[in-house]
Amino acid sequence: LSHPFFNASETTAKKDCVWVFTSNRGLCGGFNSNLLRRTETFFKSDMVDYQLLDVNVIGKKGREFFKARKREVKNVYLDYAENLSPEKSLEIANEMLTGYLNGDYSEYWIAYNQFKSALVQEVTIEKIVPLSSSEEKVIDQTQSQNLVDYVYEPSKTEILENLIPRLVAIQLYRAHRESLASELGARMTAMENASNNAKDMIRLLTLEYNRLRQAAITTELMDIVNGAESIK
Repeated sequence: LSHPFFNASETTAKKDCVWVFTSNRGLCGGFNSNLLRRTETFFKSDMVDYQLLDVNVIGKKGREFFKARKREVKNVYLDYAENLSPEKSLEIANEMLTGYLNGDYSEYWIAYNQFKSALVQEVTIEKIVPLSSSEEKVIDQTQSQNLVDYVYEPSKTEILENLIPRLVAIQLYRAHRESLASELGARMTAMENASNNAKDMIRLLTLEYNRLRQAAITTELMDIVNGAESIK
């Protein structure tokens, strides 16, 4: 794994780019606010000493959040909030890898809501460039004798060169789909809670109305009874 995309940048000056996936619409509970507050905390705690920090925002809510906090946003993509195709993901991935090789950025990060269930969305911030390789497993001599050295056509290097952009692209595309599913789940939960709260409010107001109506009827009956008694 001597490929440059698997090696961390040797420069000490960190220049990072973060893509934040939010929504264009509200009424989805804490979907956007939880993600954006966690991302802002990440910026202030882990990236405060970075030489350069560029933020690319997907969705209107992210733009409004950072604008209110006077944080400069490099690019805003409103269309990607609901529609990010695999082809566009691959185009963005190639731009990321080119920027990494040219030294424009030393790292690329993505921040999004990972879908767990309709009730649970987990804020996730992860680095996608440079790529991280899994730790080597210790293989004893018996196991090493059973390993097969496959013949690749085209070469291993050419295959890797084609797979790496697709790997980054599928991470972007997955983050978008996770974010979209989380948004829909959060909106469904928020609307269900709003409906339940409205029903509870109607029930309490109905009880209060009936109580006041009965009190008014009782008062009128007492006036009639008192009037009848006074005539006698």
